[in-house]
Formats: sequence, structure tokens, C-alpha cells
Amino acid sequence: MDFEASNSISTTISERVSTPSIDSSSTYTNTDSIPNTPSTSQDDSSLPSSQNTTEEKNEQGRHQPYYLANFFLVMNTVLQNDEDRNLFNEEDMSFIDKFKNLSEEAQKLYVRLYQRKSTWLRVSKLDYPKIAEDMTPVAAELVGDGFLHTERELSDLEETLNLIQAPDLKTLAKSLKVTCSGMQRGQIIAALLKHGKQQRSLFGGLNSLILKRAKKSLGSCVKLVRDVKAVFTRLLLLFSLTNVAEEEDVYASGGQSLLSMLFLANYGRVVYEDYKIYRPTVLFRSRDDFLQFQVALQYESDIHSLLGNNDLEGALQVYQDACQQHEPIKQDPEVQIFHTSLPMFLRCYTTSWIYTRILGLGVEILQKMRRYAEAVEKLRELLSQKTYCLLARGRWWERLALNLDQHLKKPAKSLDAIKEALSDCHVRTGHRLALEQRVYKICESPSNVKLKKRLEEFEISKVSETPKVVISGHIKQNDVVKERFYVIKKSNEGEGDEEILTPRVEDYVLHHYKQNGYNEGLHGEGSTFTTLIGLLAWDIVFAEDIPDVFRYSFQTAPLDMRTDDFYINRQDMIDSRLDLIMQSSVEDLHCMVEECWDTHQGKQCTLVNWELFSDLGHVKGLVSCMGGKIISGIGRRILTDHRHCRGGVPDLVVWNTDNNTFKIVEVKGPNDRLAHKQILWIDYLNTIGATAEVCHVTAVGGKKLQAYAE
Repeated sequence: MDFEASNSISTTISERVSTPSIDSSSTYTNTDSIPNTPSTSQDDSSLPSSQNTTEEKNEQGRHQPYYLANFFLVMNTVLQNDEDRNLFNEEDMSFIDKFKNLSEEAQKLYVRLYQRKSTWLRVSKLDYPKIAEDMTPVAAELVGDGFLHTERELSDLEETLNLIQAPDLKTLAKSLKVTCSGMQRGQIIAALLKHGKQQRSLFGGLNSLILKRAKKSLGSCVKLVRDVKAVFTRLLLLFSLTNVAEEEDVYASGGQSLLSMLFLANYGRVVYEDYKIYRPTVLFRSRDDFLQFQVALQYESDIHSLLGNNDLEGALQVYQDACQQHEPIKQDPEVQIFHTSLPMFLRCYTTSWIYTRILGLGVEILQKMRRYAEAVEKLRELLSQKTYCLLARGRWWERLALNLDQHLKKPAKSLDAIKEALSDCHVRTGHRLALEQRVYKICESPSNVKLKKRLEEFEISKVSETPKVVISGHIKQNDVVKERFYVIKKSNEGEGDEEILTPRVEDYVLHHYKQNGYNEGLHGEGSTFTTLIGLLAWDIVFAEDIPDVFRYSFQTAPLDMRTDDFYINRQDMIDSRLDLIMQSSVEDLHCMVEECWDTHQGKQCTLVNWELFSDLGHVKGLVSCMGGKIISGIGRRILTDHRHCRGGVPDLVVWNTDNNTFKIVEVKGPNDRLAHKQILWIDYLNTIGATAEVCHVTAVGGKKLQAYAE
């Protein structure tokens, strides 16, 4: 493992720095002016006028390329904040200053190369005619200022050979008298590598000779200097820090998605709410703290990548390296004191939070390798702490109970674990129901007769039987695309029935309900309800003066949105609004929705999908049918525990604007079954007075496209 020069951290910091996608950190409000950027010449991607654009023209009135303007926006925004600026040392700043002093062409080329995969590139193949027709002097400027390596640093033979095109490889092989007739490119490379190992000259192996000739064949090559790239990656990471809280692998190669999202914002396609940035809490106490955080993020990203390629051994090795890296941090009492002092919604930006997620990935790796006893040990380690990733505890408990029962054949220990889990306040919704169902499964099993009486130890919550309907779905099988289509028949007066084919069972069911008394309907899943609640509680979502929830520009929600802190920080506001919604007439609800729609339409908000409803009247029609009591009940579930309740919402909402009736429907195709969260949502909706059901579709039809049953 290579190590970046650092006085206090021994790890591959610059290798283990990922580039997530976007959000902005700044000290000014979202409506303040954007910091000035240097002028550039015309490029292939320039920015039109828009309310959200960075500075678009230089003194001569020529447009800037969006990617360079946004790159400067990132730098200026981060460095204007003292807290973020202190995370860069003199050496870092020297590279940033050098970049600002580069020629316009060199700046643009560097940003273009930064966005690409970090590998060796042939200068002759760099094709950016809007930057320069001849890239050689531009690349030479970047080399001279220390931004690029040249082929002189290219020392790995296999890496060099992989850069050469097939015709040149054949020429190289023939010059070395290596037979390559009829070989593919990969085979030629393998033959040259084998030749280099087997043949020896007076001065040793032939590898050095092959490398020399290969580099001559390549011509001028360049590669980004890793340590310099790491500086700009740190800027981008700070700019986009809000994405780190999610457990999905959000990292993007070279910042492409970051700059693309900025481009959309600048183009006027994406508009953000105006809010005051208020960040009194320091997240990273020092540069070393931040570098350690980066290292953890890159370990996590690497493991995700290896798991995606099903490389379990590689993932396990990186996981073990990460655990070793975390050990001294975990043992530092000052670190623990600092982390526990942070509110939960900021704790996810700590190094130990990321390493805790990595430990969870380790469990996944061990389970895939069928090493269940070790996985159980790691799960117990995760559950022994109550500082990091608390909202994942339900998943950990559920997995622990399953491993003990199903894989290790220890049902009694599984029951012990479940008993402890059900007393954990962080075990909620679907995970709680899954654990309760496992209690029944274990205690009622004929092979566990001695454990049957333990059922009395558990207080199991009651869930009503899910209402269901069953309909037949006419299908046609398309053997060309190997896909099944549902047949929707529509009657046209005087023209007979029209057949519409859809691969989505939800569309088929939506048509069924429209044929049975519901003239409106949406397949929106959770976004139908969150959009309604977002329109009725927009001001609460973007409430100001709550410390640290809006720390960056381009946020679509406060940082505490998916934590318990969201409700805790706004309890009075949320309770009052839900009471108001419950007591309001339909006319008053229409006014509340209309005011928000007219004021904020198009602005980005995590809860609101502006594309879902066709227009304001469409929303009002659903509001009229649902009424305040049911909307308020749904809002309470979403606003008090959005993290656990955003999933499992039924697929469809159908309604009749003539008689103000509506129904909420979960759709299940052939062989599908309800998930735990879906069962709970349907039960809850029926409890608050809505009509919710599951619609099972049984497939009826022939195997051929032209055959189906009526």
C-alpha cells in the first residue's frame, strides 16, 4: 500500500479519497451573490442566462464553460468559510493558487481530465478542440506546474501495454519476435508479458526493453498527479458533504455528477429554496480529522465496488484493513467525547460513523461467504455500542436473529436476541414486525416443542388482517424482448376495442380501478403522500434558526430530515400544523396547498415531486377526497419518523371526484408478497379511517405474443 506524505496519518489518503456528488458549503445565504470566477474563453459548454448562474462572461463578453465556472464556484465557496479553509495547509493552498494562475486553456484541460477516470492518457488522443487544437503545449504547462505526470513516471509494463492499440501491439510483438498471429489484443499483451519474464538478456530480463519500446510506441502520455488531485477532491467533498449521510454508494468518479448537477442548477433547470445557512458547530477539529474521514469514505466506496463485482476476498481484505485503520481512532477517548457531543444528525459526518457502516458491510461479506458465526460476532459488536448508526439497529437485530435461528441452528439464542431487540427503542416498523413474526415461527415449529412456552415472554403487537382483492391480468409474452406485457383493453365507439400493452402490473391495476368507479389515480408510491405533506408543511421543512440543519447551499431538505432530531427540533410546529390540518375544512386545505404551490412550484424539496400531479387542480381533487383527518394522520407518520416510514407506502391512490371517495392500493403481481413495511402501512391507513387494500394480480394468458385468454 502506498502512503501519502503526511506527518500524522499513515494511510493512502489520496488514493482513498472519493468524490461524492453535490451540495455546497458556504457562509452566505442561498440568495447571496456567487463569488467571482476568473474569465475564460469560449468553450463547447457555455451557460445561458439564468437566475442561478455563476459569472458567465468575461470582460470581453464571452461565455465561460460551465464546468470551469463551477469548479471555481466549488473552490471559492469552500475557502470562504473559515472552518473549511482551516482544513487545507500551505502546500494544499499552493496548488490551489497555482491552478488559479494557469492559463485558461490549462485550467479547462485540468478540469476535463479531473472528471475522467484517473489513468494514463495519450496526449495525441486528447480531443478537446474548443480548448485547443494542439493539446501538447497545454499539457506541457500542466506538467511544468506539477499537475500532471509524464510517461517518464510510467513504469508498470502491463499498464503500459494496455494503453497501446492492437495494431501497434502487433508491431511491437513482431519487433521482439513474439508470435501473435490470430491473437486478440489481450492475448498479445499476455504473450509479451510472458516473453518478458522468460527471456533474459545480458542485463537481466527483457521487461525493461519491452517497456522502453512500448513507451516509444505510445508517445507522450500524461496522468493526474495523485496528491494534487486529492486537494481538489477535498474541496469537492466539503462542498458535497450532505450526501455522506446516506448509506448508498453515492460516490462519483472524478466529480462528473457534481459538476453536472451544478450545470443543471446554473441552467435554471433546478431551483433551490432560499434559506439562511447557520453552522455554529465545528465538524472537523483539524485537517487530520478530515483526512481520516476521507480515508474511511474511500474504504467504504472500495468495499461497495468490490462487492458489486462479487470479489468477496478482495472486499474482505479491504474491510480488514479498514478495521485496523479504525482501531486507534476507536480507542481515543477525546474522539469519543467529541462525537457524542454532536447531535445525531451531525454525527453521521464523523469518521467512526463511517467505520461503523463499514463494520456493517463486513457482516454482509461474512454472510455471503457463509461464515455466519463470525457475522454474528460482528453483529454483537455493532449492537454493543449506542453512539453510531442507531437507526440501523433494527436491521442488525433482525439479521442477528436470522443467523442464530436459521444458519447456526440456535433458536433459543435467537429468541434471547429478539427479546433484547424488542426492548430497543430504535427497532421500529418493518424490522420490529419481522422479529415478532420470527418469534411465532420459532415457538410454533414442531422441531422446537420445548420453546413453545417461551411465546408467553413476548408482547406481540396486533396487526389486522390485510384486506385483499384478486383480479386476473391478461398477458402476452413477447419472445423477442423476453418480457411479459399486461393487456389493457379500451373501448372506442364505433372502432372496437383498443389494446394497450404495458410491462407494469401497476398500470394494469390502475386501469382496473378506473373501470370500477375511480376516475382519477396515481402510481406514486410514497411520493403521493410526501408531496401532499410537503405542500402543507413546506415552511416547517425549511424552518430557519435551527442550528446546523442548513449548513450548505443546494440542500433539498434540512440535514436532520431522516433522523429523530427532525421532529424533536420542530415538535411544537409539527404538532400544531397537524392539528390545523385535521380541523381544517376542504376549502381551507385547498387554500393552504394553493399558496405553497404558487409560491414554491419547481423548487427542490426532498418531500415534493412536482412532476407527480398534472396541475394544482389535480392535487385539490385528491385533497377533497381524503380530507384533513386522514391527511393529518399520514403526515404524523411521515414527519415524526421519515427514515423508517418512507418505504412500504402502497403503490396506488385512486379517487372519484364526483362522490369524493378514494382508495389506497398495494399491487402484487404473480408470486409477489407483501413486505413487512407494506403490511404496517396498510394496517395504519385503515386504522386512521382510510380504505387500503392489496390487489393481487393472477396472470392469465398464453406464452406467445399473439395468444391470451379473455
